[in-house]
Amino acid sequence: MTFFYLLATTIYLFTQKYFHNNVEFSINNAFSLFTLFYFVLMLVFTLKLIEKLFKKNVYPSFAVETIAIFSFISSIFAEFLFILDFPFFNSYLFGFPLHKVAVISLFILSFIGLTISFSSVVINQFCRKKLKRKQFLLTFSLFVIFGIYCIVTVVTKTDNKIDENSTEKFDYIVVLGTAVGKEGNPLKILKSRLDRAYQLWQNGISPKILLTGSNAPGEISEAKAGYEYLTKLRVPNEVLEFEEQTTSTFEQIQFLKKYFANKKLCIVSNEFHLKRVIEMAHFYNLNISVSASKSDFSFEKEIYLYLRESAAIGLFILFGI
Repeated sequence: MTFFYLLATTIYLFTQKYFHNNVEFSINNAFSLFTLFYFVLMLVFTLKLIEKLFKKNVYPSFAVETIAIFSFISSIFAEFLFILDFPFFNSYLFGFPLHKVAVISLFILSFIGLTISFSSVVINQFCRKKLKRKQFLLTFSLFVIFGIYCIVTVVTKTDNKIDENSTEKFDYIVVLGTAVGKEGNPLKILKSRLDRAYQLWQNGISPKILLTGSNAPGEISEAKAGYEYLTKLRVPNEVLEFEEQTTSTFEQIQFLKKYFANKKLCIVSNEFHLKRVIEMAHFYNLNISVSASKSDFSFEKEIYLYLRESAAIGLFILFGI
């Protein structure tokens, strides 16, 4: 049953990205290096499962059996969290919904288990000496390659951005929400996005500004903080619209796909954030343009933001979260 568990877990992790987000699988939203990796996993585990059926002497190690069961159970628990609504998971942990933290943690554990099992199968197939060391090196190498891919994706400059000199017209300028201070004032990142949206609106590229983002219970929402900030800049109320339900970039893109798919949108965010925005919009077949807000961070802060964004885009590529 070991290879059945591994194959079932691989298929689940790959398909749930489309199933839970109500997105149809297509060449446009599926082709990537790591989609290919999922298919390689499926192929390897399928071949080993067939081999096990016809050869009685094919026995995976106890470690692989344990990891396979652990990965399978983790994926089952993750699916239960998607289906069931536990009141406990409606709370927040470090500013993030606990439900989302739990699901992501289970996905990561499942994927690590799959990668270790894949490395073990490959090494046992082609090598006979120093198995544990080579297995570790292969597993480590796969994660390093993935990390480098995510970092390169994020740090590569976005082309064809909308700037203050653009003559292109849009139905909405969309500001993606982010952290708000304790007193309800936009922090530096959100303020830079709002200033950019204000500049674009003043230049006449759109008659409307859409503000997005909720916040932890009892705190002013990111969208409402943006609304109050722009009204102080004398932006008329009829120009501003906002939603206060979304808790992440992915939910914001989902919201735009659901309610604004037929509108021409210019999404405003920071340069380090734009690649993930574009990746998500591409996944949803949502046609957007983007504009980068001006950021003035220290070198250490820039490194932190780009590394955090690299981790976030990695989670999206693998799990659609």
